[in-house]
Amino acid sequence: VTTAPHDFRAPYFADLSVGDGFGWVFWGITPRISALVAPVPAAPLRWENLVSFAGAAMVGLVCFSARTRSMLSLVRWCLFAMAGFMFWSTGWSPQYELYVVPFVLLGVRPPGVGLVAALLLEGLTLLEYPVLLPWAYFYGGSMVWIMWAALIGRYILLAWLCVYVLQAEGSLSALVDRLHGAG
Repeated sequence: VTTAPHDFRAPYFADLSVGDGFGWVFWGITPRISALVAPVPAAPLRWENLVSFAGAAMVGLVCFSARTRSMLSLVRWCLFAMAGFMFWSTGWSPQYELYVVPFVLLGVRPPGVGLVAALLLEGLTLLEYPVLLPWAYFYGGSMVWIMWAALIGRYILLAWLCVYVLQAEGSLSALVDRLHGAG
């Protein structure tokens, strides 16, 4: 646990209803008042934070250099920003992917492909968090590998959505030219 991004036994992760440092996984974080008034200690800089920051900065540069020609174009760039943010984040709650679903349904053409992509994103997230995480957490074994497959599938889908927007909104070489012009 010492190499994890968070010290789960720290008081700000303690759950009042259960009283153990891992209760927040199942019941939510309800820290003690003493933990709320004490500052959270700074953690050392980690490689995954640097990769996440670099990826998010790249997504931001691409979005700032984007050209919108229509409302559909604006929706697609919002889809790119949301999918890119989720792709490069070191961790997010599963309900956050609900923010991406309307942009997928409105921005991906033909609409049937958008519907399949949205259902796949929903299904993979549902499979990963409420279904597989408790099993992998308690039982381990092959459940961990199935959970990793769901995670990797979600990341592949998020990457595909970003590439789809880049292809639908213009060539990659035109985007690189705009980025060089912005620099």
